[in-house]
Formats: sequence, structure tokens, C-alpha cells
Amino acid sequence: MVRTTNYPAEAARVRSPRSGARTGARRGLLLAAAALCAASSSCSLFMSIFYGELRTIGVSASAIGSVTVEADAPNESRVDGRYAFRDGTRVTLRAEPSEGGVFDSWSGGYTSYDAEFSFTVAKNAELTANFVSLHDPWLVMIYMAAANTLEADGYYDLNRMELGLAEAAPALRGNLKVVALFDRISTADYLAANPGVNTSYNSSDDGDWSGARLFEVRPDRDPASLASHVIPSASSSLGVWRTGSDDEMDMGDRGNLTAFAAWATEAYPEYRRNALILWNHGSGLAASRSIGFDDEVYVDDGRYGSAGQLYIGELDEALEPVYGPGGLAGHRLEAFGADACHLGLYEAAYELRELAGYFAASPATEYGGWNYARLFSTEAAFDSGRAFVREVVQGYEAKSTFYPNTMTALDLAGMESLKTAVDGFGAALLDYRDGGADEAERSVRQAAIEALRNASVAYYSGSQYDLPLYAPYHDLGDFSERVNKAALPADATAAAEAVLEALSSAVVYTWTASEYGGFKGACGRGLGIFFSHGDETHTLNGQARSHYAYQGYYTDGYSGIQDIPYGYLEAADQGAGSTTWRGMLDAFYGQ
Repeated sequence: MVRTTNYPAEAARVRSPRSGARTGARRGLLLAAAALCAASSSCSLFMSIFYGELRTIGVSASAIGSVTVEADAPNESRVDGRYAFRDGTRVTLRAEPSEGGVFDSWSGGYTSYDAEFSFTVAKNAELTANFVSLHDPWLVMIYMAAANTLEADGYYDLNRMELGLAEAAPALRGNLKVVALFDRISTADYLAANPGVNTSYNSSDDGDWSGARLFEVRPDRDPASLASHVIPSASSSLGVWRTGSDDEMDMGDRGNLTAFAAWATEAYPEYRRNALILWNHGSGLAASRSIGFDDEVYVDDGRYGSAGQLYIGELDEALEPVYGPGGLAGHRLEAFGADACHLGLYEAAYELRELAGYFAASPATEYGGWNYARLFSTEAAFDSGRAFVREVVQGYEAKSTFYPNTMTALDLAGMESLKTAVDGFGAALLDYRDGGADEAERSVRQAAIEALRNASVAYYSGSQYDLPLYAPYHDLGDFSERVNKAALPADATAAAEAVLEALSSAVVYTWTASEYGGFKGACGRGLGIFFSHGDETHTLNGQARSHYAYQGYYTDGYSGIQDIPYGYLEAADQGAGSTTWRGMLDAFYGQ
């Protein structure tokens, strides 16, 4: 095999067929054709009819790369870099970048984004292997748990990722590697897991295959099919992870998230700037406090088990082996994203503070999903982790046609200061309430705090599945601002001001649509916080319980209607009776 040098104009050279028998047979045919030609005045016409039209194929490489050429028929040209092949000849081109470069695409008559590209000659072409220089390359990993009611959305979003890369400039595309673990569910299994559900939520495209496929996302403009490269098996220094292209896996198992991140990081070591996106339903901190629901393995036996869902409290355990101190990557994530409902919360962000630089998520119900076509074609998004999460929000804002909607970008470096301020805020509010002269006055003061809570922007939409019972999240900034302006003691208003200052440092960019929680024109500061409606009573399974008891969120040994593991998040890692935000809620509703 002879390779070209790195000079763009210098051509690649053909490699002879590998099979001696096939070469011999072709030689015999050529000798017979030559004998016939000798007796004919129309030799070229005969050869064209017998062997096919003779085509000219030029092959070259741009700078920082080289090309090799292999064909299953002889080259009939003697000009270096230009080949004469008959129609029907199978030609394989292999592009290899030089150090510091990466292959982007083939252009000039045949188009492909695969470094090894085969085609059947049917026309003249001037093919060029295009390379770009590596400069701050990014690896974006998308963990897509779509074996549920979001399967059709997952298929759509994966196609939009392909479109974004197709629309990206070559310099960006070459410096951006996108990989996705896409778990889907067959129509039959979907109906078995969701009896009577509308099948429009399920996709049967690309053969209705079931299982989890690992993709290196490739550029493509066809919305009706996936062009991305399937990686059949995968392993890392943590061990063998996948052995088949359609391996079924529990997307709620944190071990699979660890393995995915470990494989991607080690498979693409030159792409040092990493972003990870969790794609699925999200319940935030209410009830199950989980993401990554997998209908194929989830067991609904009246309790929340570990199978089929990934708990918010597990995220740090899943990612620390790769992105924590001493992890495989040797660095933290540039950005972490949750393309799911109810993850743009103070408690969830605090859980991730040591694993990523920035965080993008919605504190409310998320409609429509992220704008992947815009994200992966916007060069400025990859200037930094901060630019990445800002573009996620701005792209979502540009795409969104549903109201209410919201999305927030956070700088996780500000979460420690925010936690200090939030805990001080909770302590000040509790001090105010407990400063009442008697029980009656204390009840009045607590009611005053609850009235400010109820007046603040609420991140629930008002449907029967999205009320305070399920989504007890209020905008932290809006609530703090109302306390700051209320006729409360100076300690409480000063504590509220401290939260606002810390929040302004942590929030990079936020967008809230024109209506949320019944508040027309309301726009919060962009970060929700769990604020129980424990003053309300709810009946579940025949038992009347306070909202706080139903949630069981700030306790580590909940033994109520269902056992809930990972209910004890780091943001609430204080004992009962502490003078913190959790301490305030315990005192208000813990009895």
C-alpha cells in the first residue's frame, strides 16, 4: 500500500486487487478483449459496452492528511493522482489525518463523512479528503433513556443531532465528537409496558429494533433515518461493557452511566473538553427523585426500587469514578445537562458541584426538548462550558412553542456559597417564626411565610400530575425577593438579600416563558427549590398525610407508603433540628 504525502495536490495511488485468482480471471478477459479489438475498428466502443464507460477519478488530500486508494479492477491511467476506472468498479478510499488533525469529509462528486469510504464508479469525480486542525476539541455524551413514552422524541432528537453536525462548519464539526447511548423499546414491548397508551409516542422507524445502541453521531440531513455509526462493542479500563450492538441494558442502573462515560472518555482521549447530557423523563426531587426511567425493566410493585430509574442522589456516585478527584478522565466535566423535567433545582445542582463546571436544566416541566440542531452547529457554544450551557438555554428559548416553559444555565462554582446563604435563610425564617410569644402567634408567623411562598413563582403547570403534591418547587429568587421586601425583621430580610446575591453569581442565564404556575407575566430567577406544602393534607392509599410526610424528601429513613432510597441528598445533609433550610421544613412540617 502506497500513501500520498500531506500535500493537497499530490494524488493517492491505487492498490491492486488482493485475490490472485480474481486478477487472473480479469487478465484472461482483458486478453480476449484485446484480441477482439485487434480485429475491430471500434475497439473503444466495444470496451465501453463490454466493460462499461471509462471514468476519470481524481483523488487528493487537503493539508494535514493523506489518502490511500484500493480498487477491485486495474487503473487504466498512468497519470499520478488521476485514475481511469470502468463503470461498476468498486473503489475504497481511506483518509488518515496527520498528527494534530482530524478527518472531516469527502467532497467532489461523492460525499461521505466516513474516513473509510467505498463507492461504485458511475461518473467522473474529483475527490478530496478534507482535514481540519484539532483545537480545543469537545466530546459530548448523550445518555438517552427512551425505552418509555419518549421513544419517538428520542428518535427525533437523535436525527436533529445529525442535522446539527451536517449544518456545522467543518472546523467545528472536526473538533466536536458526539456519542449517544440510545435505548429504545419495540412497539409490542411498549404496549405491554403501557397498556392502552397512544402508540404515537412510540417510533417504529429503522426497523423497530429494541435494545440500546451505541452511536457515534454522524452528519446527516435525512429526518427519516439514522446515518450515525453503530459501535457494536465497547470496553474501558473498568472492564468490558457491551458485547453486542443491540444489548439490552437498564438505563436506570448507575453502573451503565459510569461505563458509558468511562468508555467515551477513553475512546476519544484527544477530545479533552467533555459534556454529559442525561436525556429522559425527570421527576426532580418529588416522590421518586429520579431520572432515566426504563419501562423494560421497571418493576411497579408498589414501591420505588432501584431497577429502571436513576436517582438524583446516585449521580455523584455514578460520575465520580470518571470525573471525580483521581477519576479516569483526569478532569471534571465542562458541562452537565439534564434534558428532562424538574432538574433545574438547587438541591440537584448542589449534588453535581464537584463533577462539572456548569449545569443546564429546567426547574419545571420541560416541553419539546433541547434544540440539538442549533446546539451542534453553533461554534460559539464550544468556546467554554459557560458558553455551552448559555447556548442550551438560548436555543431552547428560540425553539420553544409551548407555554409555560423554562430553562436555566448555572455556574456550579457558586453552589457552596449559595448553600451557605440558603441555610442561613432557612435559619432566619425559623428564628422569626419561633420568636412568637405563644403558639398562636407562631402559627400566624408561619402562615405569613407560607403566604409569601404561595405568592412566588411556582414551577408546576397546574395539570393533575403537576401540582404541588408532585412538583413542590418554587423559584428561589422570587421567594427571596418577596421576603426581602416584606415587613419581616432585619435578620430575615438580610438573609434573603444574601440568597439573591449568591444566586446572581450562580445563574449564568435563565429564560422563563410568559406564564408558570398560574402567574401570568411572571419570570423567576431561574432556580427552583423544594418548599413543601406541608400545610396541606393529601390522601394516598387511604391514608391522610401531610405533604411533607408524603414526600419524605428531607429524611434518610423514610418508611411510609414506599421505601425511597437515595432520599437524603447532600444539600439536606443535616440532622433534624438543625438551623438550616431543612431544619426550617422539619420544624414547620415534621410533626
